[in-house]
Amino acid sequence: MFERAVQYDPGNSTLIYSLAVTYAWAGRNEKVQPAFERALALDPDNETAATYWAQFLIGQRGDLEGARKILRGGAQRLQLELAATYRLTRDYEEAIRLIEKLPADSAAFEQPDAPKDELLGLHLHYAGHDERARPLLEPARDRLIALLADMTLTPRWVAFTSIRLARIEEALGNRDGAVQAAERGAQSDAVARDPLWRAIYRGSLAAIYAQTGRHKAAIAIISESVNSSPMITGITPVTLRLDPSWDPLREDPPFQALLQEYAVDGDLKPVKP
Repeated sequence: MFERAVQYDPGNSTLIYSLAVTYAWAGRNEKVQPAFERALALDPDNETAATYWAQFLIGQRGDLEGARKILRGGAQRLQLELAATYRLTRDYEEAIRLIEKLPADSAAFEQPDAPKDELLGLHLHYAGHDERARPLLEPARDRLIALLADMTLTPRWVAFTSIRLARIEEALGNRDGAVQAAERGAQSDAVARDPLWRAIYRGSLAAIYAQTGRHKAAIAIISESVNSSPMITGITPVTLRLDPSWDPLREDPPFQALLQEYAVDGDLKPVKP
């Protein structure tokens, strides 16, 4: 349907990047880059197209430098996505610097209840600055708990909010609370019925399991997800090697066996600055 739509409106950058994302979700990877290039040629300021293309380059190829070239520029959303690439190289201080530069009310944070403090606090935790992170994360936790008490939230929004809460609980050292929140987010009916969102939220649950010492449960989810997740936002053979979420698993023989089973071109190892 997107291909037909593009035929009728070939100058529409939004349609073309949407087609590129759909190719990625459908596993038609050879068609993804030409579509993104076409979308950005039509509209060089299309931040959504640039963001998704960068995510695809990382998820499929581990091409961090290529992704960073796409994300260079002053747009706040691109700066936030650029910070995410520095997390993958464990250069948390650079990620923190980029996040701190953004205004608190930036549209880059996408949702009014997902403020800058939450993301900044998490990255301070990743960098080992827990004393600086706690004053930011504790109010964020309270805000998300109150939000989850809102009975008007859609099931998908409950899932999204629960995963955010899980990350904060883990950063604050509340492992049981983190697991409880992540399981609530990943096991909702809305997620179970949607293959795309199921891959995303199940991946988030696996990350919480990994970070809270539940390695067997984490590896079980990875095993069922790595070959079926979309190249954008899902677990891929490349992100298994790059993402610090999986660092607690790296010495486990079952995880090492997964890396061998899902080999990738080149030697993609976790990079430490």
